[in-house]
Amino acid sequence: MASNLPGPGELRFYYTTAGRIHSQRFNVRIDGNPEPGVVDTDVSILRRDDIPVTFPDAADSWAQVFKGFLATESSIDYCELWRYAPGSTDGEFISVTALGVNGLVATSVNPAHQQTFTFRTQEGGVMKIIMLETTSTSNDVTSMAVAPGGILDTLLDFVIDPETSIFLGRDTSHIVAGLRRSQGQNEKLYRKIFRNQ
Repeated sequence: MASNLPGPGELRFYYTTAGRIHSQRFNVRIDGNPEPGVVDTDVSILRRDDIPVTFPDAADSWAQVFKGFLATESSIDYCELWRYAPGSTDGEFISVTALGVNGLVATSVNPAHQQTFTFRTQEGGVMKIIMLETTSTSNDVTSMAVAPGGILDTLLDFVIDPETSIFLGRDTSHIVAGLRRSQGQNEKLYRKIFRNQ
């Protein structure tokens, strides 16, 4: 099993909920060896089936799934692409693409709430997707080992299907199974929001 390091490529998504900016980071494989600062449409991300998808299309494909968890007042703003040398945590900026995708759920943001989705990778590692301040109000842990239904099925299909899957675990292997969704309050974010009220 590979070390727990970023890369070889990394997508950094930036999104806004209730006026607060959050980020998500996902390991990916970059097609070829693009120069830093390359135009976003001139670089591609490899899917699990080794088909290249342009960076803007790859970023938008995740945004179209993620928006199903976000309130209409939230937005997925932009995505940066970074590259890492093997065995290193030193990143090199490659490109950025604008997204401007609004959330889909006509409900208010749940302040300081966190959803953590955990998946198993091919090499036996774990990959997590963390979503802050979505519309969920649950504080539970549920299995994703069987088809959970609704938007969770869409999420599972996206990260596992070879024709859509672009994310890697930190062990640089692809996701093969859903494990669980854990929901609750993010204490650090809660203190940041409510400490002066």
